Amino acid sequence: MTCDTTSLTEDMPVRDAVEKFVTSGTSGFPVMDKEGGTELRGILSLADILWHEAMEDIIEEEKVCESSERE
Repeated sequence: MTCDTTSLTEDMPVRDAVEKFVTSGTSGFPVMDKEGGTELRGILSLADILWHEAMEDIIEEEKVCESSERE
């Protein structure tokens, strides 16, 4: 038995991946090796993307604070 599965590719832009999350209502996708690839590279969840974005914001805030402390 097989079923159609939507997946992402490792070279897919994050913006395209987010669009798939939004349009599908799915919270996670398998990440395959390349377009049409058959090798599983990992799993990406919407929580992974949100965590990454939050961490980038925190790192940026720390850089701003460090910069202002030196002045």
